[in-house]
Amino acid sequence: MNKDSQILKEECSVCEDDIFYSEENKKWYLRVEESGWNHYLDGFNYQDIEINYCYRCGKDYRDESTSTMKQIKEIIRKRMKEQNLTFEELMRKVEEDSE
Repeated sequence: MNKDSQILKEECSVCEDDIFYSEENKKWYLRVEESGWNHYLDGFNYQDIEINYCYRCGKDYRDESTSTMKQIKEIIRKRMKEQNLTFEELMRKVEEDSE
């Protein structure tokens, strides 16, 4: 796996552990642990908050394609800065490397 595909696959801990999709409501939610104890379930109470973005990493949950494009743009900017290249030079280099 190359470095760029690894960056695309990385998720933040909030996205991995606390955000879920409700098939019933067709919406994304952040599950927040409250301080109250639920004696019936023998655990803390939780509150589900409807979200559009992850508060930690900024992932857009309204449109997956938008989120992926943001990640790709970030990778391109990072590579341009690392290699001190213009966008056209970077794309030429990518084409040469893929041949």
